[in-house]
Amino acid sequence: MMEQKVRLREDPISQVLWQNLNSEGRVLFDTQVSTNFAAECEAALLQCLNKTLTNGQLYTADRFRNIELNDKLRRLISGRYQGKALMHLNRLLLEAVYPHGLRKHDADVFNSFCPLYVISWRDKRHLGDKVASVRLFLPTKTLLSLRIEDSKYLKRNALDIPNEDGPSEAK
Repeated sequence: MMEQKVRLREDPISQVLWQNLNSEGRVLFDTQVSTNFAAECEAALLQCLNKTLTNGQLYTADRFRNIELNDKLRRLISGRYQGKALMHLNRLLLEAVYPHGLRKHDADVFNSFCPLYVISWRDKRHLGDKVASVRLFLPTKTLLSLRIEDSKYLKRNALDIPNEDGPSEAK
């Protein structure tokens, strides 16, 4: 059981998780006297795991000396990652340490891309000045932005947007 490994702190990763537990979580793990221990323990552990994912690179050679890493993880640990990629690597490392304690995470930020398309239209007569552009997120078919640089390309009148004090006055 993952909670017991963290409480006993017998391996380097459990020690890291223990360090990332807040003081209430440590008391809970040590005493186990709460009437709602399972739910409180799970909540404290979840908070601890989230902190561990975002608290720098989890991998060091000493911490993982006795953990068997698959080929993919051995390749990944040699890289330098930030943000979501680092969180994902840390998640994969935790899954390797606690194969029965964590549900496998399906997302693979290392082998995926974000299909965001930017399309621009240019005016050949004016040295290729951009006249319009759109940004489109393909999976949801969401138009993220539409920009028209020259009003002569608009097929309707400009919008009259009132200010917050009330409708604008025509001048």
